[in-house]
Amino acid sequence: MQDVKLNHLLAEYQPLIIKTEDENGEFLEIVEELLSRPQLTPEENAVLELLVRLIEDFEEKHYQLNSSTPHSRLLHLMEAQSLTQNDLVNILGDDEVVNQVINGQL
Repeated sequence: MQDVKLNHLLAEYQPLIIKTEDENGEFLEIVEELLSRPQLTPEENAVLELLVRLIEDFEEKHYQLNSSTPHSRLLHLMEAQSLTQNDLVNILGDDEVVNQVINGQL
């Protein structure tokens, strides 16, 4: 009986390797729906675990969160806050230090 329930859930959700943002979004919605249930059956739990792994695999390949460096983060924050090198002089206190930081030498 357990195999029948699992087969039904697999047919309903059709988990596949995620290749697009749309597919990722669809599986995220299914995961949210499953997580909102008060209690999952063992079969639902198995499908949930499979979907989460598929999502993690897709996001690990497409959203490299740790690919930035301290230097690139600084430049991004400066741009986001419309800061100039002169603004950093007020914070760091020295033109030469700011030049080294901006050029990635420190």
